[in-house]
Amino acid sequence: DEMVKMIDDPQTIVNNREKALILIESWGESSEELRYLPVFEETYKSLKSRGIRFPGRDNESLAPIFTPP
Repeated sequence: DEMVKMIDDPQTIVNNREKALILIESWGESSEELRYLPVFEETYKSLKSRGIRFPGRDNESLAPIFTPP
């Protein structure tokens, strides 16, 4: 909820807003890792349905994925 409020606030610094959108998009599109927490996918779909545009992602903007050995 707090990240969505930050995205909706027109006074939010653009860089912070974009980082929040990138995280939400990554979480919302995750496959198995976060399926046990449906709030991430629901939030992502809700923002998309409202017409929120997500910034493009590149490999440097993505959070590293920990894969156990």
